[in-house]
Amino acid sequence: MNFKKLTSPLLLVVGLFLVASFSIEHASFHSGIMGVIGCACLLAALIISQWSALQAGNRRTKRVVVFVAVLLGLIVILNIVEVVL
Repeated sequence: MNFKKLTSPLLLVVGLFLVASFSIEHASFHSGIMGVIGCACLLAALIISQWSALQAGNRRTKRVVVFVAVLLGLIVILNIVEVVL
């Protein structure tokens, strides 16, 4: 079986499961390392599934990957800010 066909859905499911560890309680945003790992898994699944389009230089795919990376990065930054404050 092809590596991309096996790992991309697996990373997506694991990432969704781990991102579900984020919770919103009393106007604050909680997660642990599991949520951060989940975000990384989701981004990796997207990159693996769109690898051929990224290598071909498809601008739309690059924009989508960067947009998702920024959103997931924002989630991680909010988590760090919440822990610090």
